[in-house]
Amino acid sequence: MLIVFSSASQQSDWVKAEIGAAWVLGKRIVILLDKLSPRDIPQIVSDYKAFDLNDAEQYLKEVQDRTRNV
Repeated sequence: MLIVFSSASQQSDWVKAEIGAAWVLGKRIVILLDKLSPRDIPQIVSDYKAFDLNDAEQYLKEVQDRTRNV
């Protein structure tokens, strides 16, 4: 599950429900932060690595590295 976490999604109960469902189902969760810091992530997924959407270059490098091993 790819979560683009912004100030709007931070306030959304629906987004929090979707995150909880993905977590319960054991889905892989990737978090992209849009103008938020890692401390703004809901506690249920706070241990997951979050990528700053404004640092897209680093995120794309991580995706490329991970997909090479698949």
